[in-house]
Amino acid sequence: WSGILRIATQTMLFIANCFACILHFDKTQMTGELMRGFADAVAAKGAGYVDCFGFVDRTMHAICHPTRDQHISYNGWKRFHAVKFQGATSPDGIIWHLSGPYGGQWHDLRIFCNSPLYDILEQFAFGPNNEPLIIYGDPAYVQSLHVQVLHKGSNLTPRQAALNASMSQVRIASEWGYGKVTSLKGFINYTHHMQLGRTPVGTIDKVAIFLTNCHTCFYGGVTSSYFNIQPPLPEDYLCL
Repeated sequence: WSGILRIATQTMLFIANCFACILHFDKTQMTGELMRGFADAVAAKGAGYVDCFGFVDRTMHAICHPTRDQHISYNGWKRFHAVKFQGATSPDGIIWHLSGPYGGQWHDLRIFCNSPLYDILEQFAFGPNNEPLIIYGDPAYVQSLHVQVLHKGSNLTPRQAALNASMSQVRIASEWGYGKVTSLKGFINYTHHMQLGRTPVGTIDKVAIFLTNCHTCFYGGVTSSYFNIQPPLPEDYLCL
C-alpha cells in the first residue's frame, strides 16, 4: 500500500509541476477577444453587468486534525480544520485561475490580497477595444476597476437590488464548477487521509481541479451548457 501511495503522490506532484502555469493563468488562451465573448455570454443570461467575464470565489476542503500549528487551519465558522483555495471561473466551465492553499482561518479578502489574481486582472482583463472587464464575487471582496461585488445593506437602491438579483442568477455557475470537482474526484473528501505534513494536500486539490478542467474540455458541463459556451479543445487547454 505504501508503494502505491508513493507512486500516486509522485504522479500528482509531476502533474502539478507540469501544468502549474495553466492553473495560474494562461495568457495565450485568455485573450481579450475570448474574455469579451465570455462577458457577452454572461450578459445574455440577464446579468446586470455587461463586462463580467468570470466569477471569483473560494473553496474550502476539510482536512484531518493536524498535529502541529492547528490554529492555522482551524475554521471557526465551520468548526473544522481546512485548507482554502481561491479560484476564478469562466462561462465555459473552466477554472482559469487557482491560488492556494491558504489556512482555514484566512478570510476571503486576505486570500485575495495575498493572491496574484488582481495583478493578473490589472494586466490582462481588457477587451479587444481596451475596455476594462470584470469578475464578480461576494461582499467579502472589494469593489475595484476589475472586481464587482454583491451590494449589501438594508437600504439598497432599486438599481443595486436589481444588480444583486441578476448577478445571483449567473454567479451560481461558479458553485457548479466546484461541485463538479468534488463529484468527480471523491478522494479529496476523505478527510482522514488529508493530513498536513504527511499528505500533499495542496497538490491533491490542484490536481483534482486540473483534471476536472480536462474533463470539461472533453465532455463539457452544466456551466458551459447554461451559458452556451464551448470549452476549449483538450489540446488547446493543455497547450499541446
